[in-house]
Amino acid sequence: MVTDVRRKNVEEFALSVFRKSGAILENGHYVYNSGRHGSEYVLGDALCADGEELSTLMFYLSEMVLDSGFRKQAEVILAPAVGGIPPAMRFAEHMSKAVSRKIYFTWAEKSSASQKNPFTIPEAFKKYIAQKNVFLVDDVVTTGIAFRNLSGLVRNLGGNVLGAACLWTRSSIQSYDIGAVPLFSLIEKQFESWKKEDCPLCKSLRPINTDYGHGEEFLEKMKRS
Repeated sequence: MVTDVRRKNVEEFALSVFRKSGAILENGHYVYNSGRHGSEYVLGDALCADGEELSTLMFYLSEMVLDSGFRKQAEVILAPAVGGIPPAMRFAEHMSKAVSRKIYFTWAEKSSASQKNPFTIPEAFKKYIAQKNVFLVDDVVTTGIAFRNLSGLVRNLGGNVLGAACLWTRSSIQSYDIGAVPLFSLIEKQFESWKKEDCPLCKSLRPINTDYGHGEEFLEKMKRS
């Protein structure tokens, strides 16, 4: 069972894994999905290079979820492509082993820009989600919009979203932000951020990073305005 003390130890361990893998970028100028600016960025993809470390983190996350009463209900895991796929696959493996039954793993692909929902579930996966109890899994979550969009897809297929889990939540999102389901996270650490008009990094003319986050989109928008 995950006690408060162990949870703190697990969070510290998870942070050490992120740092060791180079997944925490600091002293930069990044534009987040929310449009706010900050000096730090979490690069979830960097964890995937070390499958063993990633698997360990997902074991702890699955343990947290199972200890919260979802041992009997979960039937399938759904992740957003592409960053959520590696951690969600490991998560499904650990869940299956813990409950001694198969828990399927699926993902939602990014849809065309003309679609209302930015994600779509491949036809091959729909039968695993329809009328099933689904758990959503991603790597790093900021606004929760990906989970909210996935929840809509699941419910459109008649599925039931039990909850959502991620390695890191970077903001103070609540259950209602992701479709009114429980949210589990190994790391709950917020970065200081600012609206563009209040951003001290902009005022000091620090260049915006266009490799990560939404810096390139922001600069293009500024050129057009």
